[in-house]
Amino acid sequence: MVPFTTTSHSFPPARASSRSMRGPTIAALVFGGAFHLGLGNALLLVNVVCLSAYTYGCHAFRHLAGGDRDCFSCHRVRHRLWRGVTVLNVRHEWWAWASMFTVWGVDLYVRLLITGVVPHGAWN
Repeated sequence: MVPFTTTSHSFPPARASSRSMRGPTIAALVFGGAFHLGLGNALLLVNVVCLSAYTYGCHAFRHLAGGDRDCFSCHRVRHRLWRGVTVLNVRHEWWAWASMFTVWGVDLYVRLLITGVVPHGAWN
């Protein structure tokens, strides 16, 4: 039996730029030549919002944004950024639960689509 090693494969470095993601994102919102926001797109959008709010409201991100400064009047831009992140941090536990359930819900939705439980007209 050959042991599994990840060093035997050569993978290119992952580079996801905004330019490379623009095409698939726009293609997901266009159906039949017109703008279309389906249930899957809406669920994924809510998922991204919840995960982003959880990530950017994190205590460590608050520290990076300006929480390590002793003099906020000396760094006004970082103070504004810190205040903005603090708004998300106030409900950090709520964002944690919401992001967990949106990940679960999107995963369930995709599984139901793949198994055919939820019909999808464009794939038929």
